Amino acid sequence: GTSQKTELGDFTMQVQQPQQTAPLQPQPQVAYQPPQTTAQFTPQQTTPIAAAPTSIPGTEFQPPPPLTPQPVATAVPATPATTVYGQAAVTPQPAAYPPQPAPATTTYTQPQLATPGAAVNLTTTAASTPLTNLNYTQLLTPGAVPNTAAAAPATTSVPVTPALTTTAQTATTTMTAAAPTPIPQPTFNTTPSTTTAQITPAQLAAAAANAQYQLAVSRPAPPASDTLGYQGPRCVAPKQLKNVSNTKSIQFDAGERIAVNIRSDMTRVIGRTPLVFLNRVTDNVFAQVAVKMECMNPMGTAGDRVAWEMVEEGEQQGKMSPGETVLVEASVGDTGVGLAFVGAVKGYKVVIVMPECSSMDVRCAIRAFGGEVVLTPNSKGIQGAIYKAAEITRTTPASVFCNQWENMAGVRVHQKTTGPEIWDDTNGQIDVLVVGVGTGATLTGAGGFIKTQNPGVKIVAVEPGESPVLQGGQPGAHKIHGIGAGFQPKVLNADLIDEFCTVRTDQAMEMARKLPRLEGILTGIAGGAVAFAAVELAKKPEMEGKLITAILPNTGMQAFSTPLFEDLRAECLALPIYYEMDEVGH
Repeated sequence: GTSQKTELGDFTMQVQQPQQTAPLQPQPQVAYQPPQTTAQFTPQQTTPIAAAPTSIPGTEFQPPPPLTPQPVATAVPATPATTVYGQAAVTPQPAAYPPQPAPATTTYTQPQLATPGAAVNLTTTAASTPLTNLNYTQLLTPGAVPNTAAAAPATTSVPVTPALTTTAQTATTTMTAAAPTPIPQPTFNTTPSTTTAQITPAQLAAAAANAQYQLAVSRPAPPASDTLGYQGPRCVAPKQLKNVSNTKSIQFDAGERIAVNIRSDMTRVIGRTPLVFLNRVTDNVFAQVAVKMECMNPMGTAGDRVAWEMVEEGEQQGKMSPGETVLVEASVGDTGVGLAFVGAVKGYKVVIVMPECSSMDVRCAIRAFGGEVVLTPNSKGIQGAIYKAAEITRTTPASVFCNQWENMAGVRVHQKTTGPEIWDDTNGQIDVLVVGVGTGATLTGAGGFIKTQNPGVKIVAVEPGESPVLQGGQPGAHKIHGIGAGFQPKVLNADLIDEFCTVRTDQAMEMARKLPRLEGILTGIAGGAVAFAAVELAKKPEMEGKLITAILPNTGMQAFSTPLFEDLRAECLALPIYYEMDEVGH
């Protein structure tokens, strides 16, 4: 640029004029709003400057000519834990003489872009002769106190973090004229002197903590509520977290902590199971088939949801108390294991009554959680187990019969979790819901919710071909554990059912054996029955272009001792053992 100099008696200033810049427009003076993020500064020693005279008669300033932003010097980038933004103060220059009438107080702004990884000098220009009521109102960092005058050159740099700095910061200088009488245009001395920011140790600590908080919240925010939608957070703040690194810090001002993605206990893992498309067992189908993987609950079954809800509601109603109440239930496996699991987490003694046909895997799982197993004859079926559970409850002090067959808690938990999960994951595009009927809680709860969202969704109930009781048939023996109770449970709302599908035990087992080999899905016999029904339904021409969703209720990990994997057990028991042989063949 060109250098311009004007002399007025003893008052001399010189200013470096910029080139090719647009003039700045006057802006109304507004109160400074600090940004959300803060920077940490290193305090510098400052030298006070004598205050300017309170007034010079006949002083008035006009909008200055445009300025080129001050150069930004490179510096070593700061650590992400301490700094966020670099900011600079810019002093506007007077406009050309003769000046025109202007308000007593005018604020001019000149932005200066902070370069990532560079340090920004906070500099102002000092006048060789003080002006009338020249006030510097420089936007620095929240909590920092700028000096209103400049002294001997002493550079203060604000490191700028490359990852966090995205916004240009603005410095504002306010100049107030004491009198309306204009004076000849002065010149400014271009020799810069430094304006430094002074902050207290407390402000320094707050800046560091806030920077750590910004790093912490850059991670995905954890859900606000429990996975199952129950009261209480799924993700809770730990009592003590010490020596955490900057990139994983969870502590900020006043010791307050943000939520971390750590479950408070294993019951908080229940629910939010995914939907997965079937791809290789769906030959010659017209519709897409997706299965809901209830096998991904902690115990591998939908019974985890029911067990948790029954205990939760019992506690809220004052019927159950950890360490005092004995929980009794009749089950063929899924809910029994889930109740033993929940009881272990909460501190309950649990007694599960089961028909003797229940798998050894299920019995061992219940015992592993500290539960007691009581067996009843196969000839009595699940109803024999229900009668025995009621008898144990009558003769055992402080005991409660959970009774999933009549307890509406199972319906409520599927209505507020399983159904909404399916609706959300399909974006409301589900056309058919296929559900196996055991107690009927899944069909009534999940199906009932989906029907409220779209009455046109078809609900298909799956029953064992050997025991089609819901369709008016006679109860019979079968090996599809988890469905086909042989009677209509009280919690089932049969009015929701649009269609029935009967599946024989051999058909269910065949599909259950195909799923792990072709789809990577290890499910039980009941899951095989539901998947078989869904695939057969998808083969109907009227299903073309539709989305069929089937709920696989359990995992195959509890079925290795059942007829489902009988051949695999025999094969594994017959595996040869290979020994190393020495040089002489021994």
